[in-house]
Amino acid sequence: SIVVVTRNRADKLTRCLDALSLAMSGRRDCEVVIADNGSTDRTASLVRERAGTDERIRLVQESAPGLPRAFNAAVGTTRGDIIGCIDDDCYVTPSYVTDVLAIFDALPALDYCGGRILLYDARDARLTIQERTVRRDYEPY
Repeated sequence: SIVVVTRNRADKLTRCLDALSLAMSGRRDCEVVIADNGSTDRTASLVRERAGTDERIRLVQESAPGLPRAFNAAVGTTRGDIIGCIDDDCYVTPSYVTDVLAIFDALPALDYCGGRILLYDARDARLTIQERTVRRDYEPY
């Protein structure tokens, strides 16, 4: 399952869903749950339209403000054993689903993982990117 939380960013979400569709190509065992956190733009209609052509996409609406609330509402509806979380302005690589599943297959005791986050638009601030190519392990708290 892949969870995407969004609010009033239908333009970004369109590109995100395009990338996810490519990454899920040929896979019927994946789903995308979009958590709409009170959007007033065309977000809900966009997701419903996409869900009409791809049954692996679902919409969960959470009107109470806050990313954690929307995220938890979406996670509560997921069907997968593994949950991937991405932002609505994230454009995953075509191998994203395969790569994530390979990590959990190779390391069955693994509880969570993260990956590279590259800057898509050079004009954006470099605040949340992660360009490291060498694996780094973090111990749980």
